[in-house]
Amino acid sequence: MGMPLLELLCHAQIVVALVKVVVASLCEPTELVFTPLSDYVDKKPTTGIKAQKQVANRLMCLYACFGVNYTRSVFYTESTSNCYCCNEPPLSLNLEIGAGTTCLQNAGYVETWMTTVIDVSSQFLNTDPRFLATQMLGPSDVYPNYGDIQGTWCANFIDDKQWIAVGISEPMFVDQVYIYETFHAGGLQNLSVRDTSNTWHLVWATPQITDIPQSRIFAPEFQSPSFKVTGFRLHVDMTVASGWVQLDAMLAVGRK
Repeated sequence: MGMPLLELLCHAQIVVALVKVVVASLCEPTELVFTPLSDYVDKKPTTGIKAQKQVANRLMCLYACFGVNYTRSVFYTESTSNCYCCNEPPLSLNLEIGAGTTCLQNAGYVETWMTTVIDVSSQFLNTDPRFLATQMLGPSDVYPNYGDIQGTWCANFIDDKQWIAVGISEPMFVDQVYIYETFHAGGLQNLSVRDTSNTWHLVWATPQITDIPQSRIFAPEFQSPSFKVTGFRLHVDMTVASGWVQLDAMLAVGRK
């Protein structure tokens, strides 16, 4: 015999109440996992937007961006409920004034440009200031332009043995790096990181060098090292392009 109508209604109310609790917990903004970045308050992106949605709050904005796998930069404007999902770090985006907009990232998230040159295999003509290794320090100078343009590091030999090692001001756990390639992109052969004991560890390599006739921000996929990183060594192979592979800048993203 079926359950009485009143009992069915009671069970239904309990289910509805549980759903409301779950939904409320999902929709309630939290500061425990994701926090606004103070450097990007009241600024919204104008480029690099991979998805734009309207959602109820910041946490739902994060869920929306996770759903489309564009979470490098997440911006939310409370007054308009606009959610912006980007796949580049905030420092790489063009931003404009957006009152009430916050940029959301993992708590403890840090992003830093390279600050020192540790060593380099060669530099173009060894003394040409337009293409010295130090051109890779700080923010990008050339990107998104493409070509043989001053303001980048350029090696002195077109072969597969050139490399540059750059460092950051403070050790950090590194989750991702963004390499600004502005001439013959696709020539990066491998990437190593240096630990606090000055030992190098290979974290990424490719068996297939390419020659891409446009600038790009390349984010090689690697497993985050379990140790703090102090520097990065990038090997380039110019034999496929038969021309200079030029690097403009590099941004590291991670946690202190």
